[in-house]
Amino acid sequence: MELKAAAPEGITPIDPAKHAGMGVPPQTDYAFARSQLQVNLGLHEVRALIPVLPMLLCQGEQRWHIRGVMGLVGFSNLLVGPQGGWLARYIPDLLRMRHLRPIQVSGHDAFGLAVVDALATMQHLQGAQQGQLVTSEGEFTETYHALLKRLLLHTRQVEKIADIADALLQHGLLDEVNAESMLVAPRSNEKVFSVDMTRIADLSPESLAELVACGAMDIGFAMYHSRANVRRFTQLVRQRAGRREVDQDVVEALSTDDGFAFNFDQ
Repeated sequence: MELKAAAPEGITPIDPAKHAGMGVPPQTDYAFARSQLQVNLGLHEVRALIPVLPMLLCQGEQRWHIRGVMGLVGFSNLLVGPQGGWLARYIPDLLRMRHLRPIQVSGHDAFGLAVVDALATMQHLQGAQQGQLVTSEGEFTETYHALLKRLLLHTRQVEKIADIADALLQHGLLDEVNAESMLVAPRSNEKVFSVDMTRIADLSPESLAELVACGAMDIGFAMYHSRANVRRFTQLVRQRAGRREVDQDVVEALSTDDGFAFNFDQ
């Protein structure tokens, strides 16, 4: 399978002929993300992250994003431990697979995986050792196909995320967060919204049907319940930073109190 020769600089396509018996060991050290407070999420990740982190919708100039909040402005990523370990059971795809990119296969309507040179290097791994992407016989492993499928979900969900965000906005279920007082800093030229599903009681049956049909009902409720983690985040911040306080008005605006808790391993 020949990958595009004109791959972006700094990207090495995984070639079964050249990389037999090789792979990249799974990411275990997340110290690199200690200063990263936000991460883009796929629709397939939302359910797993309800008890882990707050999720917001961000409207950029060209597209909508589902954004996971991993820490509060002025503080470090609360999900990275002192030794660089990840504290929650679920790790967002774009952190866990940050060293990989999907790249189009030359002459085919298909994609393959490539390695970001600055983040990882293909290396020989023994047998079916975890992280092996090409077998010693020069065949892609199940791990390779699973990672590729997962990354492609992120590129193929753009329109679906836009449809869901537009539906929530149209039916009055999004609140724009004031960038001057919010706990998370918006990226350039973005509007940031929290989801409030308590208003569905005021919607018509037709409106509810529209929300269900496009998937906005499930995603909306998941994101709404995830807001409970803002309160947990502030508790962690106070534990770690002593006297440093966070704006309580913003905490009330972004959080809910519906019993969700962190999903940390004990």
